[in-house]
This record gives sequence, structure tokens and C-alpha cells, in this order.
Amino acid sequence: GSITSSDGMTITTADNSTQLTLTSTDADADAGPALDLYRNSGSPADSDRVGIVRFAGENDAGQTVHYAVIETLMTDVSDGTEDAQFDLRTIVAGTEKSRMSMVAAETVINQGGIDLDFRVESNNLTHALFVDGATGPETTGLSIETTSSSGGLNIISPNTGRGDIFFGDTADLNVGQIRYAHSDNSMTFRTNAADALVIASTGA
Repeated sequence: GSITSSDGMTITTADNSTQLTLTSTDADADAGPALDLYRNSGSPADSDRVGIVRFAGENDAGQTVHYAVIETLMTDVSDGTEDAQFDLRTIVAGTEKSRMSMVAAETVINQGGIDLDFRVESNNLTHALFVDGATGPETTGLSIETTSSSGGLNIISPNTGRGDIFFGDTADLNVGQIRYAHSDNSMTFRTNAADALVIASTGA
């Protein structure tokens, strides 16, 4: 059967049980169940909002707050060149801020420009990739495998003996290399897997 309503619908329960379940018993490989948010406009226009999901709750003053929002815009509705914008926003210090925005030309993290650290974890490192949100890479740099940064690109190798930066292309993944050796504090520049220049700790 189907449910057709000309007005809004509210499903209310007095406990934490699931309010709505979509179930598909189809056994084929196609996607299911499916949920469509369909903006059936008679006059679609660029930048129309096509759907929004709000995660709402009350604060301690009894006010309703949208703590997180997922929203999609139809930025280009021209047949054959359609584009979309997809936004993820959350409340930060009482104000709704963009955390991630995806448009046709780019994906932007922290579009709102708040003090938001960007951190990527690996299997055994908490800061495999790190950008300090308070200052940004223009001041404290981009850090790899460390939270400590003093500007520029900071790479901390998990190898306690040396650190390496490798350069390559699609034909050869390792045609150039810069190596720092902790044992004698030397810096070596290598090309084609051979030492081209060695700078000792004394600078000679």
C-alpha cells in the first residue's frame, strides 16, 4: 500500500525505539531499501535547495537547536550540465558553521573559517596529517606524523634513524630522494638511487 499526505506528518514515541524503518525483502543485487528526497518543482531554478535533513534537540534553556544539518542545492539545473552542492554543518559555540562543502569544482573543509584542527589518523598514529586550525599552514605549516609545527612542511619519520622525502612520476616512483640521517646529522640528495650531494652536519 501507499501513504499520501497533503500535510506534514509526525511520528511520536515515548521511548527510544525506532520511529521509522524502511525494509526491502527483494533478493536481487539492486539497491534497497531506498529513500528519495524529491523536489518536484514546476519551475526549477539554479541554487534551489533540493533537500535538507536537520538533527534537532533542545538546549538547557528549552530552545530548539539544529545541532547538525545536511543540505543539498541544485546549483545548475540545465539539462545535461546539472551540478549540485552538498553541505555538512554543525553548531560550534552557538553558531551554525560549515564543516564540509562539496561543489562542482572543489571540496572545502572548514568553509566557515573557524578554529578547527584538521587531523587524519592512520592505524597507529593520531596525527598522520595535521593542520592547526588556530593559525593554519601559513604560520605553523602542514605537519605529517606530528602535532608540533614551526612553519613550512614538517615531516617526522617513524624511522628513528633517518627521514626521507621521495620524488617520482608515473614511470618511476623513486627517482629522487632527500634523506636526513640522525646518526651524523647529515643531509643527502639522491638522484636515480645514487648520492648526488651530501651535506655534513658542519655544512661542508
